Amino acid sequence: MEETQYDKLKKRILEIIENFSFTVNVLEPPNEKQEDMIRAMIVLCHAEFEDYLENLAQNLLSVGEERWKTERVA
Repeated sequence: MEETQYDKLKKRILEIIENFSFTVNVLEPPNEKQEDMIRAMIVLCHAEFEDYLENLAQNLLSVGEERWKTERVA
């Protein structure tokens, strides 16, 4: 079975989380390096979601355009 775009997104998010995971003492605030890793993880996850949604929107527009050209139905 072919991997869906959602499956690819899920896999990529899990990879990012794994790559930026670290152990934390819950009684102490994160240090500067940990804060940077947290910020980087958030930015990368945001970028992956943004890319997923942009591709989804582009695919929907392409399908709608093709349907309009062939069937004159929007």
